[in-house]
Amino acid sequence: MRSNVYLFTLTLALALATLLAMLVLAQGALAIEFEEEPTPIPSDDIGVQSNVAMASGPEEMLYAVWEDGRWTTFQQGVALLFAWSEPDDRGRAWSDEVRIPAGDARNDMTDPAISVGPDGVVHVAWQELQRVEDTPGGPYWEVRYAFSTDNGMNWESLRVSQPNNRNNTRPSVVALGGNSAYVAWDLEDHPGSSIALARVDEGSRVWIREDFAEASDTWEINGHVSLGIDTAGNLHAAWHAMDMNGMW
Repeated sequence: MRSNVYLFTLTLALALATLLAMLVLAQGALAIEFEEEPTPIPSDDIGVQSNVAMASGPEEMLYAVWEDGRWTTFQQGVALLFAWSEPDDRGRAWSDEVRIPAGDARNDMTDPAISVGPDGVVHVAWQELQRVEDTPGGPYWEVRYAFSTDNGMNWESLRVSQPNNRNNTRPSVVALGGNSAYVAWDLEDHPGSSIALARVDEGSRVWIREDFAEASDTWEINGHVSLGIDTAGNLHAAWHAMDMNGMW
């Protein structure tokens, strides 16, 4: 009899706990509201603006980076613009956009990724087409990285990928403490593609490995890598892999 009463009590307790959890989730879902009109991030609508990436930072700050084609000519490529927003009782308002410096103003800067560290340092990575370099089989895409400690007023940038006459594309970046970050990207690796991973610190590349997820006879396509880091400092990576020998 005691065991039956205990079992009934335990079952009832679990049922009540489940019901409470469902009510909390339902209330949370009902609490989600969106603005009727989205808030424009850039201050004007000159040129084609696309491929926006966003990150959050300390004290509820928001940061955004996107492609902008307003200056695109034969002498200038697609640019990357950056803006930030702090919380405001009147709603979000974005700062004036800042242009992130390219390796060369004539190159196209696309596919940006952004991450902000716990100290508010902003880290951005992108792919840049080296159309001004005379290399066999080129032009090639390279991965570049920049960080800012003053909300985008000043940037330190460098090329992260190797000058390997291969396409380096689709970067992902995750911030660490201080002026440090991890950057990963797709690496053209005939046949197929691999994933490269680098660590940067204080505006310099500390190390790089191009075989983080390597193309092989079985998995010929690895790509679209995404990085994350937890509170314990553990690095996490996810990507897709395509089995060319297994009917894709």
